[in-house]
Amino acid sequence: MIQRLMISLVLLLGVFAVQGFAQISTANAHNVKLLSQLKGHTGPVFSMTFSTNGKLLVSGGSAQDHSVRVWDIPSGTPHGVLEGNQKQVAAVGFSSDSTKVLSAGYDGTIRVWDLQGKLITSINQTADKELLSITNLLSVFSSDGSKFAYSNDMGAGPFVFDMSSHKQMNFNSALAGAGSPGAIAINSNGSKLAVVAGDAGIIYVIDTTSGKASAVLKPVNSPGAGQIAISKDNSMVAASNDATSHILIFDVASQKQTAELKGHRENSNGTFSVMGIAFSPDGKVVASASYDKSVRVWDVAAGKQLAVFEAVGKGPCAVAWSPDQTVFATADLSGAISLWGVH
Repeated sequence: MIQRLMISLVLLLGVFAVQGFAQISTANAHNVKLLSQLKGHTGPVFSMTFSTNGKLLVSGGSAQDHSVRVWDIPSGTPHGVLEGNQKQVAAVGFSSDSTKVLSAGYDGTIRVWDLQGKLITSINQTADKELLSITNLLSVFSSDGSKFAYSNDMGAGPFVFDMSSHKQMNFNSALAGAGSPGAIAINSNGSKLAVVAGDAGIIYVIDTTSGKASAVLKPVNSPGAGQIAISKDNSMVAASNDATSHILIFDVASQKQTAELKGHRENSNGTFSVMGIAFSPDGKVVASASYDKSVRVWDVAAGKQLAVFEAVGKGPCAVAWSPDQTVFATADLSGAISLWGVH
């Protein structure tokens, strides 16, 4: 009996060893491989995120595909298809306990589903009866699902909508008249907002409690940031230069640019934009995706490229990390989602 138990234990450990993934780091990033592709979307995917427990990935479709899809991780098998969005999906997310799926659409509606695909609620106005004006991809949920941040085509905002109280705050005054809000990012619990304002590409890090800018980051020779991200510990901001396609790293405390990551093809004619930037959970690695059809991994501290991969598809347009840093995902204009890791 004991011998049988020992054999079963050895077999079980063997299964886990085969299925195991190493945490991606500066030391092993060169060993990152394409693990699998998730197919189901029929239009570009500009928004996706992992659940806080790392067991699920949610993605939102665009163009003719208005579906929200949930995938099991790391297998990549379809978990469910959530229908109901009348227009393109602008942002997707999960509740903090990973039991609910969130989406925001160009139809001005936030929807909340359970994991079985049942629509729990639809929200199209604030607690003050103001309609939500969600009109573009400048939209993002905090990773704990408590806040939704966005700005619109009219140059209004940035707004932060509280998913519990439905109260909405407008932080436009924190931009100090620098111009219309552009690329937007929010930290894990919604307490910090990073927003690009105006043609100069100045980045304002806003405390959403006080409503004031706690840091103002000024890129050197920047015509404006195309994408932006905040590190998990809120100490760094990454932003892409929309002309050179360089990725700029800023230290929030000193308000200084600390690195310039060079490698993506220059966006001189407007067709090679960097479309996705994401810090790894430990903040030591950045993954980026560009219309130049490459996915790149960078060492933040050293300011150098660790690996570059040819994307499979028409062009990657989003990137997201798993909470345990063993996998990152990229989404493509074709609708395919790629999972990358060190197996």
